[in-house]
Amino acid sequence: AKKGNSNSIYKKLMRGSNDQFLVLETKLHKALRENSFDLHFQPVHNLQTGKVVGTESILYWNDEDYGEMNPEEFMPFASQCGLITEIDQYVLKNTINHMVQLKPHVGDDFKMSVNLSTDYLRAKSFIVDLTQFLKEAQLEANYLEIEISELSLLDTDLQLYDKINQIHEMGVSVAIGDFGMGYSSLSYLREVPISSLKIDYSFTHELSLAPANAKMVAAIISLANALNLQVVAEKVGNGEDLAILKGLNCEYVQGLYLNDSLPLQELLTFIKEKNS
Repeated sequence: AKKGNSNSIYKKLMRGSNDQFLVLETKLHKALRENSFDLHFQPVHNLQTGKVVGTESILYWNDEDYGEMNPEEFMPFASQCGLITEIDQYVLKNTINHMVQLKPHVGDDFKMSVNLSTDYLRAKSFIVDLTQFLKEAQLEANYLEIEISELSLLDTDLQLYDKINQIHEMGVSVAIGDFGMGYSSLSYLREVPISSLKIDYSFTHELSLAPANAKMVAAIISLANALNLQVVAEKVGNGEDLAILKGLNCEYVQGLYLNDSLPLQELLTFIKEKNS
């Protein structure tokens, strides 16, 4: 697929006419019907052992006219035109099916994480979908992790809290993504069963140039340890940041410095190399 100009095309369309908006919406409907998405996986590394202990699912949209778009480029638009739930459903089902193929090659503690919108989590169909997809794939729930943005938990949403508890009772783990953006309001950590915190990129970026960020990361790691939660540093971009995170005893990391997101077969090869 073509790369490099999709972001500018996307922005141009969003600034354009209703006709242009409709064209992109029609294309997105077609992509769902024809399965023209690519699901890639970014490995999560254990900093102490160097092994791959999990992945995060990342959806790319390949369009014949606009090339390859990452989720930051098209998911906001998908939300605007009411397709976010259908796309999330697609990602959840395919993540589970791909985990089945990985399962013979990883340990029982390996987790495949999928980031879902609160629109889908609140939907009546969500728990039904999750139960059905796991059953159809014959996959144990402990291999799956649902990632939820921290900002979605800052308002006390009892319906969402209930869904998180149901997910937990099924044996599926729950992670809080973009952690730190709502650090002034942590009461939700008492209300919902969380297994891990994923530190927001704004804190893990260029730690060597921002001592205050390093102190914040240290505080988050200390909090996670006190609550017996795993902590993952997201989007690690250079060796200096990686070394600082290791010095802060951050156990898990992911990001482009370590490796890009990979299609399933490349991921399987990579895991065999790293975990042998």
